[in-house]
Amino acid sequence: MNTDEGPIAKRRRMIKEKKARWLARQSQESLVRIHAADAAAYRRRIVAETLAQSQSCRERDAACHSRRIERQTPDQAQARC
Repeated sequence: MNTDEGPIAKRRRMIKEKKARWLARQSQESLVRIHAADAAAYRRRIVAETLAQSQSCRERDAACHSRRIERQTPDQAQARC
C-alpha cells in the first residue's frame, strides 16, 4: 500500500482490488458471459460511432500519448526502447 497516494488514486486502487476479488469468485461460465456482454457493448459502441467521432478520439489519444512521452524522464525513456 502506498501511503502517499491521493484519495482518488486510493479509491481507484480499492475498486480494482474489489473487482479482482469479485472476478476470482466467479465461475468460468459467468466470466464467459460477462466477457461476451462486454464485447457486444464494445461492438455496439464502435458501430454507432461516426467517422468524425472516431477521428477526434484518435487525435485526442495521440495527443495524450505525446504529452505522456514528453513528461518521461530520460531513464523512463531509455527503459521504453
